[in-house]
Amino acid sequence: MPTDTTTRKEPAAPAQPLPPRVLRERSVLSYTGLSRSTLGRIVKAGKFPAPIDLTDGTVGWVRSEVDEWVDQRIAESRKQA
Repeated sequence: MPTDTTTRKEPAAPAQPLPPRVLRERSVLSYTGLSRSTLGRIVKAGKFPAPIDLTDGTVGWVRSEVDEWVDQRIAESRKQA
């Protein structure tokens, strides 16, 4: 009786959708808890990542830069405690 020498592969797990690399303003406000006026003020002061132009009149923020800003805020708040 012949033996089956082929290896059986398990089906691949469904791919997880990647998080967006660019966040629109509404998502940035929700993610950070900032108000729109505060966001504008700290971007202008250079204390928050500047948005990038996506199209004429449309901007977004690079998610990794926003994540880094949030991480820095967490680290700073932990130092004060």
